[in-house]
Amino acid sequence: MFSSRRPRLRGALSALAATLALAAFATPAVAEVPTDPRDPGGGGGGGGGGGTSTPVMTGTVPSISGTPRVGQTLFAYNTFTPTPDRVQYDWLVDGTFSLATATNQFKVRPEDLGKRISVSVAAFKEGYPTAFSGLSPETAVVQGPVEMRVTASPGVSGTFRVGETLRVTSAPRTDPVFETVTYQWFRSINPIPGATGTSYTLGPSDAAQPVWVQATLKRTDYATAYSGSQGSYVGLGEIVATSEPLITGTPRVGSRLAAAPPTTDHRDYAYFRWTRDGVVIAGATGATYTPVAADVGHRIGVDVRVTAAGYADHHASARPVTVEPALRKPRLRATATTASRTARKARLVVLASAPAAPPLAAKVTVRRGGKLLRAAKLSKGRLVTTVKAKRGQKLRITIAATSRTKARTITVRVR
Repeated sequence: MFSSRRPRLRGALSALAATLALAAFATPAVAEVPTDPRDPGGGGGGGGGGGTSTPVMTGTVPSISGTPRVGQTLFAYNTFTPTPDRVQYDWLVDGTFSLATATNQFKVRPEDLGKRISVSVAAFKEGYPTAFSGLSPETAVVQGPVEMRVTASPGVSGTFRVGETLRVTSAPRTDPVFETVTYQWFRSINPIPGATGTSYTLGPSDAAQPVWVQATLKRTDYATAYSGSQGSYVGLGEIVATSEPLITGTPRVGSRLAAAPPTTDHRDYAYFRWTRDGVVIAGATGATYTPVAADVGHRIGVDVRVTAAGYADHHASARPVTVEPALRKPRLRATATTASRTARKARLVVLASAPAAPPLAAKVTVRRGGKLLRAAKLSKGRLVTTVKAKRGQKLRITIAATSRTKARTITVRVR
């Protein structure tokens, strides 16, 4: 019976050796060595001596039920007479001892895939030698776990654009129905760290990359199933501005203008380009610009470009300003005369003008020392007035600045 199964016999004998080693600690010593029914040379119990024969347990060859598939449980069945106190199941994989269990169950493992399972049983009872069953027939070749059939992929909604949020709006479906599902978002073929929820907000790193979500589906005794959503490439986000750029400063030759960029929700850098009547001014690319004589009477503007990683550039233009000429230094003349040496009043004549400018109408102040003697306004560039002053005293006359001229002060002596 066993002559054609020598490789499996050697495996069974190795399992027997392991069982005997365990039995030496589990049962009291017996008078004679027990016989393994699987040994073709095995005989009965005691020999031809004249003493009382040793009681013997007898058992049936075990059989295995269950499906030999990874993740499934196999069951061993056999009987012993009389009923043992305990039994040990020695499971063999392709004829080689693999695992000893105290119950008749064996969970088929991934490493058993493609192999055959068999079992032998050892029985222990006080007062009896250890009894061994025969080796069970082998199972069919172990197959892979049962797979769930995915019938629908997860559905994702949202705009594939940086700054937008994607959401899983429908879970995948399987046959049979899965028990648990987890999600992992991917950027191209790489899992995104920490992105394991049902929603994901697209960031700058996602720009120009395909993003999708993978569902991991599990069910007891079934192989894990995976299902991925339809991926789409992520477009650049939109920078939103809540204000327009602004030019600050006085638009006058020699007076510096400054550009304030718009207020935006995202900004890494702002770039400037100054224009004259809409035409780009060569080299004027800073945040400030100082008008020159060629700008007089022209409209100076600035175009601003705001950039942010993962977002499309935002372009905006400030309201232009018209440049005025530089302030001119006015010509200022004055005379102060008295009628006599003892007179206490002087007649004061002030004349003021500026080149290429209309007659001035600036404010004029007259002081003697720190005392204000007169404050008046030029009329067509001229002021004639009387002040309290004696011959020989000095008068300080100041003309205030206007939109076209600078302030100027002169000193005259009363004559």
